[in-house]
Amino acid sequence: MRDDVFASALVEGIAGLLRKHTSEPGQSPDVSALIKEAAAGGWLDIMEAGLSASAEVSLENALLVSETLGRHLAPFPLVVAGGLIKPILTGVEPGRFSARIESWLEEGAVVAVPRPELLVDENDPRQGCFVLSGDVRVEDVGGTPRLFGAADRLTGGEAHAVLVSVGKSLAAVPTDVRGVTLTSIPTVIPGFDAGRVHFDGVALDEIFVADANIDEAVHNASMTWSLALDAYAVGACREMVATAVPFLLAREQFGRPIGSFQAVQHLAADMLIAAETSYSCLLAAARSVADSSSAALPTVVASRLHCSAAAISACQTAIQLHGGIGFTWEMGLHFWYRAAQFAQNYLTDVPELREFLARCLGDSSVEAGKVAGI
Repeated sequence: MRDDVFASALVEGIAGLLRKHTSEPGQSPDVSALIKEAAAGGWLDIMEAGLSASAEVSLENALLVSETLGRHLAPFPLVVAGGLIKPILTGVEPGRFSARIESWLEEGAVVAVPRPELLVDENDPRQGCFVLSGDVRVEDVGGTPRLFGAADRLTGGEAHAVLVSVGKSLAAVPTDVRGVTLTSIPTVIPGFDAGRVHFDGVALDEIFVADANIDEAVHNASMTWSLALDAYAVGACREMVATAVPFLLAREQFGRPIGSFQAVQHLAADMLIAAETSYSCLLAAARSVADSSSAALPTVVASRLHCSAAAISACQTAIQLHGGIGFTWEMGLHFWYRAAQFAQNYLTDVPELREFLARCLGDSSVEAGKVAGI
C-alpha cells in the first residue's frame, strides 16, 4: 500500500472513530466506550509506533493521526491515553503494574496523570528532565504501606484511576477506593476538565512499581506527550484555516468577497504561517526524539512553546475573520479556541521552560560564534 493511501486510511480511521463517539467537538456521551474502541483498534499505540525505528507506522503518519485528533477536537482523555499513559507503560518493566493499566485501558477506564514538569539540573541548568508533579509519599502504617499527600493539575477530573509518582516509584490507584478524594475542576470547555487528587492512608496493592527505569520512563513519556499536544495544536491550526478560507471566499461586503481585501488576506496568511511553522517545529522535535538526539529536550521545549501559542493565535484570528458571528455558539469556533487554551496549560505555563530554552539557545549562539570566529 502506498504511503499516501495508508496515511489517508489512518486519518479516515481515527476520524470515523471520533465521529462515532462524539456529539459535539471535544465532547463524547461515553468517553469510556471511545477509549475502549481506540485501545482495541491500536490507536493508542500510534505515537509510540511512529517514534520507534522499527515501526511500520512512519513518524509523519503518527503525527498525522495526532493532528487529526486536534482537527476533530478529540476528547482530552483519549489524547492522554495515547500520548502519555501508553508511553509510560512502554518504558517500565512488564509486570502487574503495566498489565493492570493495560487492562484498565482495554476496559475503557479514564486514567488521569498529574502534569509533567521540567526539573532542571542544579549543577548544569542546560540539562533537565520531566517528572510528574505532586507531593505524594508512602508511609508504613501498622506494617502496611499507605499513600498520603496530593497531586493537582490532573489530566482529568472524572477519572476512574490515577497514576502518580511516589519518590522514585509509580503508583496506579483506582479513584473509588477508600481514602481517595478526586476533585474535578471544570474548565473553559465542556468535556475538558482538570482535577486534584488527595490520598489519606490509601493501602497500596500490587499496582505499584519501583525500578531503575522509572525516571527515564516518565521523562521519555513526557516528551512523547509534548509531541502529541503539539500535533493536536497543529490540527487545531489547520482546521481553523480550512474553516475560515471558504468563508472568506463566500462572504461578500461592498459587492466583493471579503477574502479579496488585502487586510483580510494578511490575517489568513498569518493563520497559515502559524499552522505550517508549527508543523515544522513539531517534525523537527519528533525526529530529534526518534533519533535520541542530544538536542531533543530543547527542541521539544521550543516546539511546545511555539505550537501552543500558534494554536491560540490561529483560533483568535479565525474568530476575528468571521466577524460578529465568530464567537457565537452556533458557529462553534470557540470550541477550538477554548481547547487550545486548555491544552496550553500542560507543559508550557511554567517559567522554567522559557528560562531553560533561553539558556540552551544562548549557549548554542556562543558555540556558533566560536566556530565562525566571532
